[in-house]
Amino acid sequence: MTPFLYKVAELSYAQWGNELFRHTFVFPNRRAGIFFQKYLTEIADKPLFSPSVITIQELFATLSDHQPADRIEMLVMLYDHFCRISGSDETFDDFLYWGEMLLNDFDDVDKYMVDARQLFRNVHDFRSLDDDMSHLTEPQIDAIRRFWTHFMPVEGNETKQRFQETWKVLHELYSSFRTELSGKGHAYEGMMFREVAERARRKEVQEWGTESYVFVGLNALNPAETVLMEHLKNMGIADFYWDYDSPFMDDKHNLASLRVKENLSRFPSRYTIEKPDEATSKTKIELIGISSGVGQAKHLTQILSELIATGEIADPNEAINTAIVLPDEHLLLPVEAEHRVGEGLAEALQVLGLRHEGAATLLPDQPALFDQFLDGPANGDPADPVLLAQPVFGRQPVAGGEVLDPVGEVVAHGRVLGRPFCHDASSPIGAAITLDERVCPPWHDSSAKLRGTR
Repeated sequence: MTPFLYKVAELSYAQWGNELFRHTFVFPNRRAGIFFQKYLTEIADKPLFSPSVITIQELFATLSDHQPADRIEMLVMLYDHFCRISGSDETFDDFLYWGEMLLNDFDDVDKYMVDARQLFRNVHDFRSLDDDMSHLTEPQIDAIRRFWTHFMPVEGNETKQRFQETWKVLHELYSSFRTELSGKGHAYEGMMFREVAERARRKEVQEWGTESYVFVGLNALNPAETVLMEHLKNMGIADFYWDYDSPFMDDKHNLASLRVKENLSRFPSRYTIEKPDEATSKTKIELIGISSGVGQAKHLTQILSELIATGEIADPNEAINTAIVLPDEHLLLPVEAEHRVGEGLAEALQVLGLRHEGAATLLPDQPALFDQFLDGPANGDPADPVLLAQPVFGRQPVAGGEVLDPVGEVVAHGRVLGRPFCHDASSPIGAAITLDERVCPPWHDSSAKLRGTR
């Protein structure tokens, strides 16, 4: 069966050819964009400038006037506002759990463009909700009434009392928190979504930086996304393609089909992608209960071996159609240790977070090392590479389980850096601390500058 992304890549190349770079393709996640570029390379079979490939979140971020805020910084800021408004003496540790929930709630409020004042208003009597329920169905109204009946009255119940006290300050907390964030030029994701959608609704966004946007494979759209996509469609610079080949999407008894029909009618495709002729078989799902993460990693080896033995993975060295989704990136190491059935699959598993690499311990000393090496000591004497390397390599780098002599390696090979986080490529210590350059791009310029000064 031809993958959906391959069909989109084939259609796009047929329509625009070498002019693809003038267009922007928007996907629900980065993985889809990577496969789209892979298929585009196969179809073109020649060098060409790639189109811009971004996620829907990145699209809103590029159109927003704000920069994404740091999560920890937002939690600290939210805690300060909460203590000031509520008068609470709660510690930050106790607040952290609730703070995470509040950030997620604020994010949803903005993505769904909800009237925060109405949502967070102080409700002492659930009957006051009857004032504005015209837009709700009877089951929804009954659910809201049951919820508030459960929390009222609150006499004699400390949990309910605390809930109401927190509910009273939510709107003020939401407003003051957003005001401070905006004043610093920062925003959380939902805040950027709302800002861009409201500007699009007022038709304030004029510069798009691309000839057109092609939205591919999206599904459950929130109101902010819908507003922006409607605006782009009305301007004539947007196209849409939906991965709805499955016959289950046309089943009127399938509740998901309602959203499918809404998306297809509201955002139709400019060009037609033919549906597959072959019948779509039902997806096979097998659930295996394993209590521990390490146990899951061990059992994964058995599953992959069976898939290879039965031919479902035809070539272990080119198993691009096999996806392994782990619940925790810490399981990458146990999976890699257990799995030895094919180098292709093993290489795919060798993707680690930076903090799991031994070279991550070098990061704190890198800026100071660069500054000293480039500028030299205060007296103007040439910098001694051994002395400069001492604080960095005093962190006991290891290669192949053997502790190395870092200073001796620096002296033997006569230089501090040959590429990011690496000495001479032939050096054991160089091999030990080399990282994929994509992991830490901010250091590229510094290392290039160093190479130029040698």
